[in-house]
Amino acid sequence: MPRMRTRNLAATLLGLSLALALIASAENPSTPERGSRDTKLTFQPPEWDSGKGDLPSREQVAARIKYWVGQIADAKDTETIVAAGEKLAKDIEHWKAPAFRLGYAGEAGKQVVRLLKKAAADDALRQVRLVNAAKALADFKQISIQPALEELIVFRNERVRYLGWKAYRTIRSLCMKQGLDAAETMYASLEARAAKEDSGVVFGAIFKMMTLPGERPLEINAEAWANGQKQILETLKARWPRCCQQVLADQAEWMSSAPKGAEAVFRLAKAQGTDKKALAGPLQMLMDMTWSAGKAYDQAAEGSREESSLVTLLLVCERQMVLLVRPGQTPIEDALRAARRKPKEHRDTQVRLAVIKWYDELLVEHGVVKPDIPKPSAAGDEKSESAGGQPGAGDEATGNDKEASSSP
Repeated sequence: MPRMRTRNLAATLLGLSLALALIASAENPSTPERGSRDTKLTFQPPEWDSGKGDLPSREQVAARIKYWVGQIADAKDTETIVAAGEKLAKDIEHWKAPAFRLGYAGEAGKQVVRLLKKAAADDALRQVRLVNAAKALADFKQISIQPALEELIVFRNERVRYLGWKAYRTIRSLCMKQGLDAAETMYASLEARAAKEDSGVVFGAIFKMMTLPGERPLEINAEAWANGQKQILETLKARWPRCCQQVLADQAEWMSSAPKGAEAVFRLAKAQGTDKKALAGPLQMLMDMTWSAGKAYDQAAEGSREESSLVTLLLVCERQMVLLVRPGQTPIEDALRAARRKPKEHRDTQVRLAVIKWYDELLVEHGVVKPDIPKPSAAGDEKSESAGGQPGAGDEATGNDKEASSSP
């Protein structure tokens, strides 16, 4: 019995000591926060929670954000930069109040843009800082980040632009819902930047931005939704020939992004219903891309990454056309499947004939004609580096702009 009492007493004392430690930790405002990825990382951001549930003041929010942005800007190692970026993104969840989240996102956007503009060109961790600062904004889903996104999508660094468009997609419906300046700014930027963007990777994010849901969200009125569909389709039509040209020119990044563009075209086409006249434009766009992919497939090396990307693109375009006009045939898929084990020359011929069948037979009644895609000019469109914003001097010289192009 004495031994049992001793054990109970020891357990009680241990529990009491743990409880006291937790109380002391909760009452100590300087208790460091753990890093997101490595428990050895500690942070000491300014406190903003009174413990009474009151929302923090603007000054408290700004100070808290400044701390995390400062960590991203000044840390000497990748781990700390990544963890600080995650903390910056996570802090918006501290309160659910819409006013807090709107204010937090807007202030974070301002401070992130300042960091991007001031990042030293000769900093070995420049790319890591830029990406993790921009990445934090992509999760906020608050319309107050729109001014910051306007800066990100014109930035010289390719991955920052990619993340800017990825974030813009998350507030697309909010901009359309609000209308007026927010929506018109979005459409104007989409048109202007699509005309200047030279990266196939970034264009993949732009294509996803232009891919609207199949049904109108309830919070967006019918007039605003129809206006958005019209403006996005016009921008997509204007830029589509260049995308086809890049596929023809064997540009691997554009081959990988083009299926996203085809999906955007398909969604906008479906919104036209069964009106043949309205469907003619989107169907011609899909046919143009199919023709370009077929020509590039003809030239692609057997077993290459390009050949694989082109097969995907051909099948995606055909699937979209089938869903729109339902011809009861899939000649490209059939040709690829039948010629799978045949010499490449045989496959090329069969695919070529299948593409011809689409514009020569299956789409004739829809007004689709044989594609006429001009060869890409040597100079191409205006490069994004000259398109304004606040590029970091030296990005082009150091190669930072293309460093992360393979997998943003």
